[in-house]
Amino acid sequence: MLVYDNIKAHRPGRRLPVSDATAQVIIGQQQRVRSRFPGTPAGELALLPSPQRNPDGTRAITREHLEHRHRQWADSLGELKRADGSVFDPAQIVLYACRHTYAQRHADAGVPIDVLAELMDHRNINMTRRYFRVGEQRRREAVDRVTALTFDRHGNRIWRPAAALSDAEYARYAISQVAVPFGRCSEPSNVQAGGTSCPFRFRCAGCEHFSTDPSHLPDLQAYLQQLMTEAERLRACTGADAWVIEQATPRQEEIQAVRRLIRDIQAGLDGLDAAERAGIDDAVAAIRRARAAIPRPQRGPAASTHGPPRHLRQRRGPADRMNQAGTSGRPAAAAAPDRTGKMRAGRQADSARRRQRVIAALNRAADGGAEISIAGVARAAGVDRSFLYRHHDLLEKIHAMAAAPPADGTGGAQVTRASLQADLLAAHERAHRLSTRIQQLEHRLSEVLGEQVFRESGLGQPASIGQLQCQITRAQQQAAGLKLQLEDRDRELEAARTANRELMAQLNTRSPGPRR
Repeated sequence: MLVYDNIKAHRPGRRLPVSDATAQVIIGQQQRVRSRFPGTPAGELALLPSPQRNPDGTRAITREHLEHRHRQWADSLGELKRADGSVFDPAQIVLYACRHTYAQRHADAGVPIDVLAELMDHRNINMTRRYFRVGEQRRREAVDRVTALTFDRHGNRIWRPAAALSDAEYARYAISQVAVPFGRCSEPSNVQAGGTSCPFRFRCAGCEHFSTDPSHLPDLQAYLQQLMTEAERLRACTGADAWVIEQATPRQEEIQAVRRLIRDIQAGLDGLDAAERAGIDDAVAAIRRARAAIPRPQRGPAASTHGPPRHLRQRRGPADRMNQAGTSGRPAAAAAPDRTGKMRAGRQADSARRRQRVIAALNRAADGGAEISIAGVARAAGVDRSFLYRHHDLLEKIHAMAAAPPADGTGGAQVTRASLQADLLAAHERAHRLSTRIQQLEHRLSEVLGEQVFRESGLGQPASIGQLQCQITRAQQQAAGLKLQLEDRDRELEAARTANRELMAQLNTRSPGPRR
């Protein structure tokens, strides 16, 4: 296990598995360095110590020295030839090419791309894809293996074993078809237009010229899910006329055709044994990796009316524009390396000028006593803040000068950003304590005023809640007793009134006697 520091990405202590032969070379170099500098601890020695001004062996050789020695070794190799007999340019043998060779060899050995990204200390798999490419032989083997399971639009296998194909047949097969989003198309006008002029508007699931293979199975599954999602969304849409929704909604026939094609491809894969299925999976992975590194073909001008659906069209990226520029018929520049070197030198000079402006703005802010911040320095220097974040030394210098007090030699307290922030924090804490104290005093004042009002009412000292509840209960009982007594009095009064009415009636009914 090799332990190293990824200085470029600021990730120290990375671990890389190495072979026994590589480990022996490293151990041998460590032993030679230790015998050369016996007085220095082993943990402080450099693996490749500098031969100049390095008495204790702690200083490593510079990158320029290492590149110079590597160039001498590359020039001493003599003439190098490729497999086809062409001479390889020794100027392309650079140190960084070893990293690409490392990635290419592991990819050719079948190492998964996620494992290779971890070995190369990449956080993004797309970055790892730039370091290797699938060779022609591997592509041929993968295509031959996958095309043995080619299906037409009905799900029927239409390809004989591809191992018996000759190179001429293979070339004729390749040029007689064109790539479409979910397979290959053999329609003559579309093939002649490079896949940009489909007469059926790219409804491949219903075209007899369409064929596909297991490498397109994930794309077909995603397309089926997208068709079903759009159908449900448009079915619930009410913001357009019925004929608009009907034309925009994917047809059920297309959905059923794509679903049937997916089912037949999966059934064909399930019929293979474990070894054949593993070989197909590896071939599909290799083809999809190669396909991801190739930009999609651009649609022609006629595609605006007869092009694929909107969800199948690809946006043009930098790689597509570069590809189009390289095939537009204009001759390439003969001095591409010189032009690249001039562009690099111009970029470096521009970066140096911006660094000088940043340093000058930082010094002016420090001399004038102004507030030092990333936004202020970037504004004064006329650069973007991302430039400061990319140059860590400038960023650290800004933070250091912002935190340091001004060294003007004047007496009294020095006002700095840190001191103002500390004062602000202390003021916030003091305000919080005062707010809490005010709430406590308000609560206490309400209790005192309540007691005072209770005493002034003549009810005496306030009792507890339980006593008050008892008093309330007794008062309610007394009120109930008085209510019963009042009802009894009411009944007695009603009885007396009734008796009085009867007596009055009797007196009124008596006949009066003769008067004398």
